[in-house]
Amino acid sequence: MSPFTLQLAERVASLRLEGVPRPVLTHARLCVLDALGCALRGSREPAARLVRALAEREGGSPAASVWGCPLRTGSLQASLLNAVSAHALDFDDTHQGVPVHATAAVLPAAFAAAELARGTIGDLLTGYVAGAETAIRAGLALGRSHVAGGWHPTGTVGTLGAAAGAARVLGLPPEKAAQALGLAATQAAGFMKAVTGTMAKPLNAGKAAMNGLMAALLAQGGFTGPADILAAGSDFATAFSEGYDPARLPFGGAHGWEVSNIAIKLFACCSLAQAALEAGRAIRREHRLDKNLISEAELRANPRQMEVAGIPRPRTGSESKFSLAYCAAVGLGGGTGGPGDFEDESLLSPAVMALMERMSVRSDPALSEVSARIRVRTAGGETLEKFVEVARGNSGNPASAEEVQEKFRSLAEPVAGEAAERIITLVLEDDSLRFPVKVLAEALAAPTRG
Repeated sequence: MSPFTLQLAERVASLRLEGVPRPVLTHARLCVLDALGCALRGSREPAARLVRALAEREGGSPAASVWGCPLRTGSLQASLLNAVSAHALDFDDTHQGVPVHATAAVLPAAFAAAELARGTIGDLLTGYVAGAETAIRAGLALGRSHVAGGWHPTGTVGTLGAAAGAARVLGLPPEKAAQALGLAATQAAGFMKAVTGTMAKPLNAGKAAMNGLMAALLAQGGFTGPADILAAGSDFATAFSEGYDPARLPFGGAHGWEVSNIAIKLFACCSLAQAALEAGRAIRREHRLDKNLISEAELRANPRQMEVAGIPRPRTGSESKFSLAYCAAVGLGGGTGGPGDFEDESLLSPAVMALMERMSVRSDPALSEVSARIRVRTAGGETLEKFVEVARGNSGNPASAEEVQEKFRSLAEPVAGEAAERIITLVLEDDSLRFPVKVLAEALAAPTRG
């Protein structure tokens, strides 16, 4: 067995919540709360509805809960559906160094495993930290060439993270956790550009959760896989990277905690478009700018931002999340950046369409991937400018606990009603760590309302 695979598996299997530094655990809880809010609201999205309809047709033992409705189904189906819901809005968190939506992939797998194992909320959080760290570390090991090669990290390394999270919750020993990682690695898949702006993108998160959980359950039963899959020169390394570095796989202790660098979004669009929307909102607010008096606007963005979120004229709400021009126009037009600004109907807004017609987007390599600069010329000839160095929510400018809770309420209350406050307490309070995860599942089982 590869020493890197075994070392990672040992860290997964041995992780204890008391060994996680308090600031790391606090941020991890906010990530969990954020993902649950995204999933509750996302459960009403077409992609989630279609997967739920499939689960209802297929049936299955009522082993695990489906967030946002009373349905219970098989653990694999539940993890698939909950992950699709969590990523359906593209409002869920991402990592600043690796573009992986780790929580959307890991949390549903760990949650279903906790229900199977009759675990506690503390067990769930431990599994989440182990899984999120694994996903991010695997992405760092693969490096930038992984994404440049067209792979979607949420579908690839997210599968490893889901397996690690489930393995920890199930209490697998290091040898079986290593087998789970191997079984997950051979299932890792998912394209980036091809799925952007389509339902296939949240499907990548769903398959990562489902396949990762399956890998852990199979390993628990004695199923074996490629034990050397994470070694240098392995198929995983050569297929997914041009500069794989397995030394980046371990987490905790001297290796630190990458969970702390997970960025919680404040706008329901691509992480690389957050700064553009924030800049548009800021310049409008600071100058009390009337959108009807904007004669032209120029947005400058990093080349990577333009590559990922450079759709010039989006045709659907899903595509609009990956359009810097649209996001900046939403900000200039007074939008909040919430899910409602990225629905198909919003694209027909005359005000936003008019702003987009006057908007140009230019590449500026001097900017970072979390920055944006917007310049506006008014009808009166005045030139205004706003520079956002680090978009709110990133580790260099993190969202506050209050902001995350307010975001959660805005997403969860229309679906879960009064249970939203109960969910906040269960996720964030220390007294809840000993509660069975079943209690949280019951709070998430909102009545089906659409």
